Amino acid sequence: MELLAYPLVERVFLESRIFVFGSHRDGRNVSTGFYQLLVEGNSSLLQKYQTKLFDPVPSKPMQDAKPARFVPQPSSFFIETPEGELLLFNIVKELPGYFPRQRKTLLNYIKSEKISSRNTDDLLRFFNFLNSLEP
Repeated sequence: MELLAYPLVERVFLESRIFVFGSHRDGRNVSTGFYQLLVEGNSSLLQKYQTKLFDPVPSKPMQDAKPARFVPQPSSFFIETPEGELLLFNIVKELPGYFPRQRKTLLNYIKSEKISSRNTDDLLRFFNFLNSLEP
């Protein structure tokens, strides 16, 4: 049995950005946190920022000490389904599999518009197109 404590805060507004609280399954573990809401609709696009902390390195003979540092890692993108489930995707061609009724239309759109999962603007265009389709 898993006990999860959910925060009282569901949305955070920072300047022009919106962050929402969510959780997703990562293998056996449940990962929770705040995700930036990029596109809101029937199927929302969320981005999770990741940063890695490197421990300080003590000084050695003829070498200076290195302080602890934070290094940004590549962001992860998630789709929030109409049921509220967060699904991680690595490549854009995985997305049409979540929508069997619109699969062919979405695959054609990805191919014709040359949508890349590495380009955030492409993902925004794809999700705006996806949300414009009939459910």
